[in-house]
Amino acid sequence: MWNVVILTLVMSLAGAYAALAERNAASGQQLLDGASAESMANYRSAVVAYFRANDLRATSVSLPTLRSSGALRDWPLLEGPQATPWGNYRDAGGTIYVYATQLPRHDLTRQIVQLARNSVLAGSYRRGAPNLQSPVYGDTGIPLAALASLALPDGVPVWLAVAP
Repeated sequence: MWNVVILTLVMSLAGAYAALAERNAASGQQLLDGASAESMANYRSAVVAYFRANDLRATSVSLPTLRSSGALRDWPLLEGPQATPWGNYRDAGGTIYVYATQLPRHDLTRQIVQLARNSVLAGSYRRGAPNLQSPVYGDTGIPLAALASLALPDGVPVWLAVAP
């Protein structure tokens, strides 16, 4: 009988531990996703600042150029990556496209839209759709024709801006 009591106690402790571990893993992933979205926001701010200072059209700006111009903080080697998961392009009309160069492991579009305060300028790129797709507004009607030639993966987050 004591064996049954001990076995029941051990199984209940293992179940409680598994439930806590799962909850902690989910909250940890939310923090990582939020940090990735904030990383995109910082990169977008740097790209916009660069294009405000340099009126270049139909081009993109590289990470080393952003760093050397002072638009993006020069991260120490141990703190930040030398490459970025984000890319950018400014079309001839002045619209700035900031996008993920690879499909993130988890969908960051909702976190990015939340950071953008549900702006219509944040959403995702879909190969079959010519316009920016928002989780809040659906098809925004904002064309993404400038990104079609970049061969982006389907579903990458995109955050638009305009620098006068």
